[in-house]
Amino acid sequence: HEKIRRHSQEAARQVKVEGGANDLLARLKADPAFAKVDIDGELQASRFIGRATEQVDEFLALTVRPVLDANRGLIGAEADINV
Repeated sequence: HEKIRRHSQEAARQVKVEGGANDLLARLKADPAFAKVDIDGELQASRFIGRATEQVDEFLALTVRPVLDANRGLIGAEADINV
């Protein structure tokens, strides 16, 4: 925790004081204390979205698709929904 805090503070200083880029991830990757940590793997967005993909598919199938199908004649055009 302390190592992450120090790297975070130094990266923030670089951004705020020096106007540089946020290099926190590069700092962590370069620190031997984190050599066994797959930082890129830990930060994969798919690890943080839970059931979002399935919920969107269910919403489209159970809510949107029936409305589109029921009103196909009113719409006047064919439409495919791809997410």
